[in-house]
Amino acid sequence: MHPFVFCLVLQSMPTSEEWAEWAVRETLEETGLKIKNVSFGTVVNAVVSEEDYHYITIFMKGEIDDSHAKEPENLEPDKCEGWGWYDWDTFPTPLFEPLRMAKLQGYQPFNDGMHGHIKSALFGICPN
Repeated sequence: MHPFVFCLVLQSMPTSEEWAEWAVRETLEETGLKIKNVSFGTVVNAVVSEEDYHYITIFMKGEIDDSHAKEPENLEPDKCEGWGWYDWDTFPTPLFEPLRMAKLQGYQPFNDGMHGHIKSALFGICPN
């Protein structure tokens, strides 16, 4: 197993927040990026029985608010080694399992317009 995985902004979601509010808050807290026009992307039920692994992951998407920071900062260095933009079609590896599964299932967040950087997604290098 790799000591790290590439993942998107993620966190357990409190029940008191709407999904879009949660995505805006977590993105700002983890990267310093403010996002707008947030909408539902997809959901993945990732089960890997042999690893006793089960995540139900909600993917939200949005655009970077240009009135705020335009590049990510690592605001949680105890949880993440850094952030970088990667082309959606050439993901780094290894990926967070729900993200890998979303890609395999054909999820394409850029089909209905631009969100953030054109055809790229923000990935963090997170301890596994």
